[in-house]
Amino acid sequence: MFVVLAKYKENIEWCKIIKNKIIYSKFKDEPNYVPEPTGEASSYLKYIIDNYNNLNEWTLFAHAHEKHWHHTTSLYKSLSIDTNILLKNNIKFLSINHRRWDLYSEQKLPEDTDYPKPMNYVEFNSKLGIKLHPQWLDNQTISDIFNLLFDKNFYIDYQFFPQSAQFIVHKDRILANSLDFYKRLYDWHLFHPYSLLPTTNKYQTKTGAFIFESYWHYIFGENLIFDIPEINSEKIMFYHQLPFKDYTILYKLNNIYKYKILNKIFIILKSNYKNNKIFSINNILLN
Repeated sequence: MFVVLAKYKENIEWCKIIKNKIIYSKFKDEPNYVPEPTGEASSYLKYIIDNYNNLNEWTLFAHAHEKHWHHTTSLYKSLSIDTNILLKNNIKFLSINHRRWDLYSEQKLPEDTDYPKPMNYVEFNSKLGIKLHPQWLDNQTISDIFNLLFDKNFYIDYQFFPQSAQFIVHKDRILANSLDFYKRLYDWHLFHPYSLLPTTNKYQTKTGAFIFESYWHYIFGENLIFDIPEINSEKIMFYHQLPFKDYTILYKLNNIYKYKILNKIFIILKSNYKNNKIFSINNILLN
């Protein structure tokens, strides 16, 4: 799996051990600079445009932090998702975002790493008085933007989608759209007045990335009203339901040793592994 990271001010020491990756930066003095009026969208689109004819089978698109409120588990764990199981269940687009508060009550959950973490799906229904995303735009403007981007004639008054724009996608879904399509989206994001509209968000001051956040699933072949994926006929509502491979633990242990990080702890953990204490290692390293 190839990893595309969109960097702003995140500390990226954590991802040095990931070999198959590229990091796009918002800063001109850093490698792979991408003009970025807001968020991650131009980084993702730039990668697709530059590598359209040379894509890996699977690509993970993510922000450059190891953990955040919308991915409270280490991103290493999402790198261990078994894509063969995804294919067997006809899943070619998968959001990896999850959160640490209850799916229904919105109460913050315990830090306990074994506590189920809900997937970060969001619903907005203007018919019930819930403003659409992004909330600073009215329904008609949101509809106009959608129709402009996708050459449709829809009126949007309801949204259901995976929030926060971190996902795994199969190359078939990327290649289902033309290269010119992605170039058009990229130009729209950088230059169109709709994309450059101010936001009410103190971290991202332009609207464009919030628009794409609502539609990445649609761009990559899912229904506009997102259908929650299923594995063995069970809807994926919690992060632990994703199909993770076991070897991630040793992968990370070996790389911790390679980079001489906490070498003494590595020796202790490796010894524990030989004594079949693998689950304690998993809890320490991947949560």
